Amino acid sequence: MHGSTPSPERRNSGVRLLSLNIDGDNHLDAVVELIERESPEVVCLQECFASDLPELERRTKRVGVHQPLVRFTAESRAPRMAPKGDCGLAILTPEPPGNVLRAHYVGRSGVQPVHNGRMESNANRAILGIELRGEPAFRIITTHFTWTPGGRPTAAQHRDLDRLMRVLGSFPEYVLCGDFNAPRGGPVFARLAARLRDNIPVDVNTTIDHELHVRGNMPPYVVDGIFTTPEYIASDVRVVSGVSDHCAVLARISSSGQRR
Repeated sequence: MHGSTPSPERRNSGVRLLSLNIDGDNHLDAVVELIERESPEVVCLQECFASDLPELERRTKRVGVHQPLVRFTAESRAPRMAPKGDCGLAILTPEPPGNVLRAHYVGRSGVQPVHNGRMESNANRAILGIELRGEPAFRIITTHFTWTPGGRPTAAQHRDLDRLMRVLGSFPEYVLCGDFNAPRGGPVFARLAARLRDNIPVDVNTTIDHELHVRGNMPPYVVDGIFTTPEYIASDVRVVSGVSDHCAVLARISSSGQRR
């Protein structure tokens, strides 16, 4: 047993959620320290190597699921990313979830492209989600959305957002978190916020860690988020720097009682 699954009573008071782009294996010690310090029941990670998941499970005393999106090899020559194979989304919880949700909106399952070495990569795009056991069965989903240079919206982002929303349309209620690669204030983020509640506090002006990001001159962009449908309330939302090239986003998720 890795831990205890939150009881229905505990669910009513909320489930702690952590979402973070961990930048491959560049900050694993800091990631583990944050998880140990904050003790979230659900940890959603982006840019996580499948080969690092066993270490994260062991060190955080959690169980994990992984969804590969792209493969890094010696041929990739990707800055800062080791040639360690499959990389993508991961979710860690104290106990195995009641259900695991997977769906691609770019590419297809079982076929991971080799990273092409460019920022605007050829990676697949997918969702990875879990449904926690109990009543209510909290549904938490993460994704790593399509990147564009300089945070500028592109036709590809709008196309991929259409596909993402079609995938999400099969779920009545959910929490959606991750790295969206689309700055708040721009048209792509605005489309998301028109469909779902944006829970990043208005006084947060960036989720890029400018001390740790390889491009230290990045503009102050809010590109990481926690979005909710009406069934869920995100409270105590805050961002934490000093962990990865993106800030971690932490929140308490509770039920609003508005289930459809």
